[in-house]
Amino acid sequence: MSLLHKLFCLEIVAVALCACEEMFYHEVDFRVEGGQPKLVLLAESRVGNIPAYQVTHTKLLDENTGSQPYYLLMDADVRFRRNGGEWIRLYTLNDTSIYCLTENGALPPAIGPLDTIELKVSHPDYPSLYARQVMPDYAYATLTQYEKQDNNSVLLTLHIEPYRGNADDMIAIRSQMWNVYSVDSVFAKAQNMQAGAYYGADETYSLFFPAALLSRSLDIQLFADGGKPFYTETDTIFLTPRNLSLTCSVLTRDGYLNELFRRTYTQTELDVPSWVPRQSGNWMQIILEGVTETLGQQELLSVYTNVEGGLGYLFGWSSMPVGCPNTLYHVPSRRM
Repeated sequence: MSLLHKLFCLEIVAVALCACEEMFYHEVDFRVEGGQPKLVLLAESRVGNIPAYQVTHTKLLDENTGSQPYYLLMDADVRFRRNGGEWIRLYTLNDTSIYCLTENGALPPAIGPLDTIELKVSHPDYPSLYARQVMPDYAYATLTQYEKQDNNSVLLTLHIEPYRGNADDMIAIRSQMWNVYSVDSVFAKAQNMQAGAYYGADETYSLFFPAALLSRSLDIQLFADGGKPFYTETDTIFLTPRNLSLTCSVLTRDGYLNELFRRTYTQTELDVPSWVPRQSGNWMQIILEGVTETLGQQELLSVYTNVEGGLGYLFGWSSMPVGCPNTLYHVPSRRM
């Protein structure tokens, strides 16, 4: 369908919708009664890294923001502890809003697999908040098959060892450069994006399945979409083991839910694989998609949070590159 034809159809529907005023138009009461600003915690903890967190706060939309970013807080009292030990106060790094230093300017100890971490944040202008999380372990994966297909995809077999972390953790598979697809039934156990018969992930989001399925080792088949080679100024780089950049991460349950929220909020959709013929939708479907893009998401979406007394999130994750043939990676040794 040509662009002119699409625009013509959209104009017809717009006129029709104007005749159905009550279907889309009604008064909304935006008055806020008894609203109290709250602290907001933005805390991703990666296994092997030091604690580094941000603290912000909520504010009514019509309040004056001033010349500086109004939501950042650099004078909060942020306390961190690991495995029930001593509470350590964290301070901001230079003029940033990243809390990652101890009182004498030293770095706090790195976070290890299965550590229990807790955060307490207080500020005289807001109620205090608290968050707790048990960190995941590493997932150990190797690429045992790499076979180019006639449709310019690459068939991959991923071998993942039994997992020793929390039963409710989630395994996350992603490529930083290519879309990855699968028809493996393990991905039906999580809320993954789908395109036709395929579960899939782009370079921004992941393919998930529950870590509880790794009571024994698993072999999972994936397809990397090589139909759209990556172009540089000097040459064309096709999909090879060296530039595949496949990672096998583990997210705590809260990290998984946080990614689902972001994916829903941004209304991310997955393209069908390049080897699947595109089907042109009927004119009504195209019109409704155009209306959706114009109006945006109409249903209310609850903000994801797992923080007590405030808003935001604390979750843990670990990540490892997947070992590819003829490719050397530094892989942390497995705990015995």
